[in-house]
Amino acid sequence: MRGSTVRLDLRELLHFAVVAEEGTVTAAAARLGIAQPWLSQRMKGLEDRLGFALFRRIGRRLELTDAGVRMFDHARRLVATEKALLNEAAMIRGAVVNRLRVGAPPYSGRIAAVGDMLTMLSAHLPSLSVEMEVGWSPHLIDRVRHGDIDAAFATAPFDSTGLAMVAVDTLQRYLQFVAGDPLFGSAPIAPADLSGRAIAVFPRGVNPQLYDQTFAPLQGIVELVATGFDGRPLKPTVGGQATIPSFFGVARQPPQPGLRPLIGPEPTTLWLVARADDERSAIRRLFVRGT
Repeated sequence: MRGSTVRLDLRELLHFAVVAEEGTVTAAAARLGIAQPWLSQRMKGLEDRLGFALFRRIGRRLELTDAGVRMFDHARRLVATEKALLNEAAMIRGAVVNRLRVGAPPYSGRIAAVGDMLTMLSAHLPSLSVEMEVGWSPHLIDRVRHGDIDAAFATAPFDSTGLAMVAVDTLQRYLQFVAGDPLFGSAPIAPADLSGRAIAVFPRGVNPQLYDQTFAPLQGIVELVATGFDGRPLKPTVGGQATIPSFFGVARQPPQPGLRPLIGPEPTTLWLVARADDERSAIRRLFVRGT
């Protein structure tokens, strides 16, 4: 093969990407709606023209070789480009309603910038159908990477490899007290002020990194009570043994009696993320509105 020109069939590369994702030719053929023997021949022909193996067989499954991993990275971009082209073509024809699937954390209803960005996007693209999915950041980031959703609002920290990002807002941790509680007020509150109290927090399992970043300074000072956190503060009660609701809000919001920012944990950034190779117009415009 050295010195010769190798011509590649783009459809063949797209088929290769599906085989790599599925792990078996049988599953890939079923997904593509084509015959399994024909797909096997296509993969063998592709390897012959390239001059190296793309797969190694491990039991009943196919595993990418080192060369296959490198090729798959490029083939995956072709898949994303094909999807983007088909989506744009459908918009031009007016054959389908353009759809954007966006993920957001459960407390995003408190963050005006999220609603503002989606509202402005809908105003500029009236035919756009925005579908919202609520979830915690690690889950949403994973779904963006796999193409299950198109974009997500997510809190740091997370692995940004292969993602386009724009900062949306800065979030602060807040505690909510009621009138009559000794800690009622609006000024920032230090962890030491909470000694002996119980704080309602989201379960660590939904976002371990954010949990450790947020609540590690409180460990050994207060009792952390995991709740079915949905972004809305629990109803606070008066008394030394009452559980104090905690939640996220924008860092710059005006002081409010009973709503006290927590000193200690650094504010976290809320990001808008999408796959870096997604060039659809709705994604590009959403990112413009985030800047």
